[in-house]
Amino acid sequence: MNSIIDESDDEPLLYIGSMRNDHKFCSQYYIEIISCVIICMFITMIITGGIFFEKQLLLSPTFNKGCDKQSETGNSCSIYNLETIVLCNLEKPVYNKYHNFSFLYTALSKRSIITFAFARGWRWYLDDISIYDVLDKTELIINSGFESGKLDEYCVCDSTRDPTEVRRSIVKSGSYACYIDNFFKPVKLSQAVNTISGRNYTISFSLQSELYPNNNQVTVYMSKAFNFNEHFLLLLLKRFIIIFLIFYII
Repeated sequence: MNSIIDESDDEPLLYIGSMRNDHKFCSQYYIEIISCVIICMFITMIITGGIFFEKQLLLSPTFNKGCDKQSETGNSCSIYNLETIVLCNLEKPVYNKYHNFSFLYTALSKRSIITFAFARGWRWYLDDISIYDVLDKTELIINSGFESGKLDEYCVCDSTRDPTEVRRSIVKSGSYACYIDNFFKPVKLSQAVNTISGRNYTISFSLQSELYPNNNQVTVYMSKAFNFNEHFLLLLLKRFIIIFLIFYII
């Protein structure tokens, strides 16, 4: 392999190739082509990856981007991903009747979030959500049995085609239950509550699936809530990394 430097008055270019076959490759244009290819691959990966990992983004406690929003009453449901505890991960549905779940949870901060993440599958009914302060003997969840007939206290990420709603049919107790339609799109439902770090709380809820398909997954987890400073700094860090990678590739 021989290299020749063009010392003419034109823009200097480094030609790399075989002298015998007279094949010349311009490194400047070569780098530009490779950069464009890498950028196109990066964009394609983002688009296809977002579709492929839609389920994981909603179900995984370390990816809560699917419900980084507020409830109708103004409560934020943005979580601190690094401090999340999975309460249960149901791979098979609980069919024909309500099943009750109960857990003991030690709060990690003064603001905690309970999240119900439903994968694409069949429909669910959710009722009697409770986060109970054992020491003060107080209930932290607002509208825990959905008896207001609304979901204003909850952050809901669902399909606009088949929205999550409160119904009178198939209830565990009272007159209403939450109906989750996750047939076309994964659904996430969350509520943030005030807690005391280090204090124990009992968490309970009741679930029932409408039918019995083979794949109907739901994950329930508790998370430390983001405060404004943490969220702002992480957002700046993400943007800095993206800008750095773009300039590095180009």
